[in-house]
Amino acid sequence: MKTTTLNFTAMVIALSLLAAANRCSAQITYTQSDLPKAGVIYYRSTDSSTSLSPGSGGAAQTWNLTPLTASSKDTLKVLNPAGTPYSGKFPSANLAAEIGSTGLYDYLTESGSSLQVNGAWSAATQIMFIPDWTMLSLPATYNTKWMGTFKDAIKMAYPVPPYDSVEVVSHTNYYDTVDGYGSATTPYKTFSNTLRLVEVDRGIDSTYLQNASTHVWSSFGAPTKSWQKTFTWYDANDFQVAQATLKDSTATTYSYQWLTNIVAGINEVTLSNQAKIYPNPATDELNIQLNKPGIKYFNVFDITGKEMFSTEISATLSQVNVSGLANGMYLYNLTDMNGTTTGTGKFIIGR
Repeated sequence: MKTTTLNFTAMVIALSLLAAANRCSAQITYTQSDLPKAGVIYYRSTDSSTSLSPGSGGAAQTWNLTPLTASSKDTLKVLNPAGTPYSGKFPSANLAAEIGSTGLYDYLTESGSSLQVNGAWSAATQIMFIPDWTMLSLPATYNTKWMGTFKDAIKMAYPVPPYDSVEVVSHTNYYDTVDGYGSATTPYKTFSNTLRLVEVDRGIDSTYLQNASTHVWSSFGAPTKSWQKTFTWYDANDFQVAQATLKDSTATTYSYQWLTNIVAGINEVTLSNQAKIYPNPATDELNIQLNKPGIKYFNVFDITGKEMFSTEISATLSQVNVSGLANGMYLYNLTDMNGTTTGTGKFIIGR
């Protein structure tokens, strides 16, 4: 249940890799000083259904994830909780995160001994973890293990007369192991110094409905068992590189998500000088001069990570209509036909 609503939270662990860049992959150790800071935007692609195996754990592994094909894209923005709309509901949180423009915010608390998830909140969905979910036990290194138990209650609107709300209460046991290190190759690129974390969740889910007139809650159906296994790869230089999720112990189909770009605030991490974008500032039209073949799409985001539009480009010199954009700064990335980012940058609309 928690991965459905907090599928991005494992991404935050990846930020803990920054100080590990100069260490041996078998001896990487993560501490509080390596944990994330507000202002970073991650661009990610998803393959929602594939039979590609995550492979084995252990020392000096080589994981090949290149067969993945993007079916969707999103962004993850790390934030200061004080600047989010629901910080008052999670007073202990000192970190927050939002996926794209969903309006759903995760709230977390970091300390010298752990990174805890407090819950998530939006206008439509409310989630609390009791006690907090230990997403990362610190310090963490190869073969580090931890486990825990939490209850989370997810409330949502359910406008089916005579009811108006639904609540799903889950009691979950989780088991985490840093099970391997080596190199991982994704559709984006090869990461030579990666560490892999595996988490197994076992839970019991109960559903309740609220009567719209009496406001009385009643159980709906029998409790159900849930099981989930998640594999997450991290790199010492590029943070989280991929994640694979298996929803059932008997299933053979995985959902994957992988990193395609990182933007530190409005100062983009440029992957390569693949195009010239002009004029900048622009008014109603942008010229895109490509310096490399294979670029297929021009994708534009506002500074919060919300995708404004995506357009196909094929000619060496293309013109893109930006008259629908308001004045301000925008981020862009260039992707190939597989959704892999080949270049990034920013431009300004000023009229």
